[in-house]
Amino acid sequence: MRGQPVDDRSRTHVTKDLTHSGPFPLSAVTSARLPRVTTPPGSSKDRGKTSCPQQLAQPPAPTTRDHQQGNGGEALIQVGFVSQCLTRLKEQGIHTAIDTAGNVPWGYFARVVDRTDLFLYDIKAIDEDAHRRGTGVSGRRVLDNARRLAEAGKTMWIRLVVIPGWNDAAADLAARVRFAASLGPAVERVDLLGYHTLGVGKHLRLGMDYELSEIPAVDEALIDSVLELGRELGLAIKYEPGVQAAARRTSVRGRIA
Repeated sequence: MRGQPVDDRSRTHVTKDLTHSGPFPLSAVTSARLPRVTTPPGSSKDRGKTSCPQQLAQPPAPTTRDHQQGNGGEALIQVGFVSQCLTRLKEQGIHTAIDTAGNVPWGYFARVVDRTDLFLYDIKAIDEDAHRRGTGVSGRRVLDNARRLAEAGKTMWIRLVVIPGWNDAAADLAARVRFAASLGPAVERVDLLGYHTLGVGKHLRLGMDYELSEIPAVDEALIDSVLELGRELGLAIKYEPGVQAAARRTSVRGRIA
């Protein structure tokens, strides 16, 4: 949803669990670059600004895109605000999307599901121990909510983040791809999202250590095998490398040339 970002997390265009307490900065994951949610009423950045529902009460300008996305942080943590925005958007016939990590009660989804056209849905791990190790919380609710969205016939883009040293085990990646396939036609596409270092500057400005500064390179052969599996299962699947991987590939191509 267009407007001022909720806070600095919105500028990363990444969804992560607000309950995250594990060792991995999951903000270091690529995501779709789409419009952002506006400042919710009462937030620290709300002073003197018009709230999203008030802004959306006016017809969109001719140059405004016909797609709006709520992301964050976790957009559904502010489900009341997001619900109001979605209502206004659908009244204007605008396509809507929510970027979510899925780790909220189903009741939150129930409040917005009828006014959301697309869910961008992160699945960080199938293995329960790995999920807890990386996020500090169980992944069961994430999987359950994905199933319920599929049963409701809601379109999803499943994003499978790949962070070497945490969730890049071949068995778990294969299990995530198979899980996405099990959701049936609700899954319009699957994105393998590579690790990037765009969060380094923020950590430095805050005087924080960046715990994944020496992350190993992704196994390209593993990525290729996962892509092949996804295609065999009938998925529209692609790999979006992180900044590190993209830079490394450019460097290699330069040397070859």
